[in-house]
Amino acid sequence: MISIVICKYDVANFQRCIKSIDDTKTEEYELVVIDNTLNKYDIFTAYNEGIKQSNGDYICFMHEDIVYFEKGWMAKIHAHFENDSDVGMLGLAGGSSFTMFPLFWGLNYHVDDSAICLVELQKDGPSVVRRGFKKDTKQALIVDGFWFCVRKELITQHHITFDSNNFKGFHRYDYDISFQIAQLAKIMVVQDILIIHYSSGSRKKEWLQATLDFHNKWKALLPCKIEEGKSGITKLEKSDADLVAFSTFILMMKKLDFNRSEIVQVIRQNQFAANSKIKKINKLKLKLIALMPYLPYSVLLHTSNFLSFLIDLIKGRKF
Repeated sequence: MISIVICKYDVANFQRCIKSIDDTKTEEYELVVIDNTLNKYDIFTAYNEGIKQSNGDYICFMHEDIVYFEKGWMAKIHAHFENDSDVGMLGLAGGSSFTMFPLFWGLNYHVDDSAICLVELQKDGPSVVRRGFKKDTKQALIVDGFWFCVRKELITQHHITFDSNNFKGFHRYDYDISFQIAQLAKIMVVQDILIIHYSSGSRKKEWLQATLDFHNKWKALLPCKIEEGKSGITKLEKSDADLVAFSTFILMMKKLDFNRSEIVQVIRQNQFAANSKIKKINKLKLKLIALMPYLPYSVLLHTSNFLSFLIDLIKGRKF
């Protein structure tokens, strides 16, 4: 049996989601609703309560603002898990590697890293979008939280929970639970379950703070990737991609109104000493210019902007 866990907040979205489940179901299922209309829970405590109440072999966690596009998805969940006992988690979007500062599963500065299957609403009607698949499925390190399904046995045997000690709010629960599962089992992004997701989410200060909390918890493993066909996380050496991701993260901290001391602390903790001599930084900028014929424009732009911002930070300029 499949247990469906939904944190209910918007009644209209919730009712639309449940109707789509009932319209497309091919078997009986267990519905576990965590009523958050009074904003009593964050997503970590809500989903942990959902685990406690679930009795199914597989637990599907889903946002209330999704709609199932066609029948057959329940049977496909069973097939994906039953055809490969090493699979512990399914998702519809995700990435297979992470830089030192992971901002977004589709923005990790690695080639062929991410995959997504989603139904988009276009002017001329629904359109199925599939990207990043070379086979029927793609193994991932993390999956996006709008929809994912886990093997209940894996959660109970290894005492996996949504980490309400290190995280608060409604962000990065998907990253953290994925990292926990990826060390034990395979995570697969699939392309045969079609869903319309009516929201793309928001990226505010709370979102970036949760990313920083995630980094602080898992930095011993970062940067890292998943080896195709294997469970477990493989640590990578730092590369140019990590500098770009880090510089993007710092610039986003500035944009989202983190204060100067918060930004300096992150730079210092990650071996970018704020008291470095400005001459050294300027030399690094000159080296960057010399690399212009060889590096992608996005790498040059982000890194150059970051180094300029770092100089302003050292000089104590306001921002």
